[in-house]
Amino acid sequence: MNVKGVKLKDKYILEKVLGSGGFGVTYLGKNLVLDIPVAVKEFYPEKLVNRESDEGLLVVCKDEYRDDFKKGIEAFLNEARILAGFNNLDGVVDVYDYFEENHTAYIVMEYIDGISVKAYIKKHGYMESGQVLDQMKPIVKALVKIHEKGLVHRDISADNIIYGKDGRLKLIDFGAARKNNIEQKTITVIYKNGFSAPEQYMSHGAIGAYTDIYSLGATFYYMLTGEVPVESVGRVVDDNLKPLSAYTGIDLTGTQISAIEKAMNIKSEDRFQQVSELFDALYEEPIEHVNALHDSETFLFEDNEVKDHTSKSIFTRSFIRRELEKERRSSGFRVKKAWIYLIILLVLLCLGAIAFLYRDQLDKTGEETIVVTEVSTTEASTEVVTEASTEAVTEASTEAVTEATTEAITEAVTGSIEMTTTEGVMTEKKTTEEKTTKTEVSTEKKTSVKSKSEKTTDKKSTTKEKNTKKRKDDTAGDLDDLFD
Repeated sequence: MNVKGVKLKDKYILEKVLGSGGFGVTYLGKNLVLDIPVAVKEFYPEKLVNRESDEGLLVVCKDEYRDDFKKGIEAFLNEARILAGFNNLDGVVDVYDYFEENHTAYIVMEYIDGISVKAYIKKHGYMESGQVLDQMKPIVKALVKIHEKGLVHRDISADNIIYGKDGRLKLIDFGAARKNNIEQKTITVIYKNGFSAPEQYMSHGAIGAYTDIYSLGATFYYMLTGEVPVESVGRVVDDNLKPLSAYTGIDLTGTQISAIEKAMNIKSEDRFQQVSELFDALYEEPIEHVNALHDSETFLFEDNEVKDHTSKSIFTRSFIRRELEKERRSSGFRVKKAWIYLIILLVLLCLGAIAFLYRDQLDKTGEETIVVTEVSTTEASTEVVTEASTEAVTEASTEAVTEATTEAITEAVTGSIEMTTTEGVMTEKKTTEEKTTKTEVSTEKKTSVKSKSEKTTDKKSTTKEKNTKKRKDDTAGDLDDLFD
């Protein structure tokens, strides 16, 4: 059937048929307001209705099934409304909108660009064990939450799990979902060979969480082996299902293999009774049992509103909610990032303060070292200068005396001894005083650093003066001897 260009609710336009089943048809469409692709699920139980024409979507219900069809529409819209509250689950396709048109009902859902797991296995063969466990984990978790709200999917299979191009798996097609305390009627019997539990083949079979658990186990089996499991009703007579341990290349623990095989038991009472039990066995970790809807409850309507058969759009609400969730996560990330920067800044400040304190100590130590070195150098210089001055004075005095003596002898011989002696004495005195003055000036400059140097210099200066005076007296005595 060609549906290209057909409009729904003046908001969605259909492009082609994606698939069909016993209860409905799924179309690829487009949201004309937001300009995004969507999947549109139509309630079309093929045993109860027909098309008015081949060119339109108008549905005509068979007279004998009119009441059943009306109840089916109510249930379809009710399930759509409830499933909209699970939009926060990673393993389930999001529901955007639901409404009635063409004498039937429609659900507008998230479009997943990808192929079914069944098509993927047919093309690539079985999947690696670790890959299967990792990619199926969100779906198993999602089913825990869905079952906690009293819903059973009833149509879990490799056909209804989409392998997106982003590598994620999502469960789709909740058209057959029902409350788990309702017995099936003839018109609601649905099964898929190899994936459906035995109770799904019976017109009055009791449906529960264990029904979905069988389908989950069969899906795991198919993904790990690449082979569709033996049909469950056939196993009732002769259970010839090949055990997983008989396949090579399956890298699972004994506990995990036993968990999958237990999920596929023929008798419902021998299976896990809760998906959470299957999760614990497969992933060897407990799952958090949190209400799946939490704050999403505010987006649901009361049951009596469905009976009015009016259009109920939740697209805008779910879209706003997701945007708020993104903003919340983004804000949380920004807060964490700010804290990281703050901690780094505090660490840098602490390091800077420590470096500053140690720098002051190093400066003080360096100054003390320099002072001690200068003092030591000054003391050494003072001593050297003092000794040199003393030696110089002594040598100068000796030379002066010798010269004076020689000159005195000569003058005495020539008759001028007295004048020469006087001049020699004056010259010697002047020379001694000049050198003494220089020594004292040098000593005073150097001894200003430390009192010890001053005392040493004064002592040596006194000694020098005494030696000078003694030499003067000796010289005078020698002259007197000469005259005598």
